[in-house]
Amino acid sequence: MVKQNYTYQVIRDCGYGQVWTRLALDEERALQSVYEWQREGRDDEYTNSGEWFIRPIIEVPNEVGGFHAEPVGPMRRVDVDCVENSALSAELDEEFGWVIERADSPTSLPRYWAGSAPYAEVADARRSSSWTENHEQAIRFARKLDAWRVANRCMRGVPIRVAMHIWGAS
Repeated sequence: MVKQNYTYQVIRDCGYGQVWTRLALDEERALQSVYEWQREGRDDEYTNSGEWFIRPIIEVPNEVGGFHAEPVGPMRRVDVDCVENSALSAELDEEFGWVIERADSPTSLPRYWAGSAPYAEVADARRSSSWTENHEQAIRFARKLDAWRVANRCMRGVPIRVAMHIWGAS
């Protein structure tokens, strides 16, 4: 059996001097590791916090039979929402994204932001936006951060929440 060498290092920097690393066989497995690591729900005060990075490495043997990871390329920041999106979609074979919901609507029957008035049932007269109960007409965001940015810039005074949503495969 041929031993496969690690070629990527996953780095979780939580700030405050707290840095953890893991090794992966390739870039795809490094990104999967970020996704799994975030979902583990560790019992530390830094759960799901901090920044995530990956970088290519080579294994350099040391005198005691082990090895250390030697960087051979630049460190790249990983957008966790995008990793989460692609990993979850692949896992479920469904589309995954973030939506903006009115916080004054019940979570069991949310009203989704649908952009401009022609695409929804109820237009918000104070703004050029509208809301719908039809999740197929909701504006979808790949990243949670983008949904929050749009909500903060366009919906001041409107109670909102950003929620993960999964659409069934067509």
